[in-house]
Order: sequence, then structure tokens, then C-alpha cells
Amino acid sequence: MGDSPEIVIRKLAAGDIPATARVLADAFADNPAYAWMHPRASTRERDLRAFFERNLRWHLPLDLTWVATRDGEIVGTSTLEPPGGVPSSTRAAVTHWLVPTVRHQGVRTFLRTAAAGREFGERYRALVGGARYYHVHAVAVAPSCQGRGVGSKLVAATLDACERLLARDPAPVVLSTQRERNLPLYQRAGFALREDHRMGVRRRSPGYRSWFMVREARPR
Repeated sequence: MGDSPEIVIRKLAAGDIPATARVLADAFADNPAYAWMHPRASTRERDLRAFFERNLRWHLPLDLTWVATRDGEIVGTSTLEPPGGVPSSTRAAVTHWLVPTVRHQGVRTFLRTAAAGREFGERYRALVGGARYYHVHAVAVAPSCQGRGVGSKLVAATLDACERLLARDPAPVVLSTQRERNLPLYQRAGFALREDHRMGVRRRSPGYRSWFMVREARPR
């Protein structure tokens, strides 16, 4: 048998967005956080692809999203968000997020997505005592390639870039996962588990568990 095709990590390009959104939607299809944010089970696959396309386009100007490819096919992705997130105006955010989400996925999906964003932001700020932070998120691997080290390569590439940013602008790095089995991957990369918190709790919703992790800024 020949060697397995090599995994190549590179930056996301605009033309990669539809294929990368499909990988994200497939990888997070059974993720309880995204199911909570996108409650329409009958259209969730389509809704997730639309959400991730918007999210990738929103972050593209930062040039801090990576894709993993195998034989030219995108099989994974990760994104680093610097302190303060994506610089934008309120008008740009409304145009990019509110209008198309309400039009195509409905008001309930928009409200839940916005609520989740606020709640995660509150947890991250609490973890770092209100300090500025970098955020590793949307780490996803196509189901057919999981368990083969693709996630580790994506996290390593993301943190390599983060280290260069930290040299100029030190701050802790945070992330969360809704899969306890992912904790060792992030612990090997230097993250420490800080809390196990139930998110999205509402009168008619028990919410979902999220594990929150921090990688402290290292002294220079």
C-alpha cells in the first residue's frame, strides 16, 4: 500500500469558503451548541452552512483562518480571533448578520445565535478577569478524517501564528468545546481546563455543556 495522502495546512482563500463551510457544517452537525443556536432540525444542515459561510467571510479580512487539505480537498479548518474581534461598524454587522439570518433562518435563530455569542463572550471575559484575549474557535475536521491528527496540525498552525502575535501583543488565549473527548487535544497544546459550564439554559431549554480552557500568556 502507498503512503496516505499528505495533509497540507494553508490559509483560507475566498474561493475556499463554500467547501470550508460544508466541512464545518458536517463536523458540527451533532454539536449541541450549534443545534441550540439553529433549532430548526428540518433545515439545520442548510442553516449551518449558511451560518458558517457568513462566519468565514466575516473573519476573512483578518487572514487568521486556516484550512487543512488532502489531495487538494478541504478536510479541516480553524480560526484565530485577536483581541477585539473583527473591526466593524454596527451597520456592517447588521447587514452581514442580522438581515440575512432573519430573512433565511428566521428571528428565533438570529436571537439564539446572538444570545450564544453574548454568553460565550461573558464566560471568556470572566475566565481572564476581564482582560483582553485571543480566541481559537471553529476548529473542525471532516468526519471521514477525524482521529488522524488533522485537528492537532490545525491547532499547531493556529498557535504558531498566535505566538507571533503574542510577541507584540501578549494576552491569554481561550477556547471552548462541547465535546469532552477534545480536551486532551487542547491540553497537549498547552491549554488548561478552567471550567465546565452549562450554557443556553432557559425556561424551556436545559442547555448544553461547554468546557472552557485557557492558555496563559507566557513571559518573554
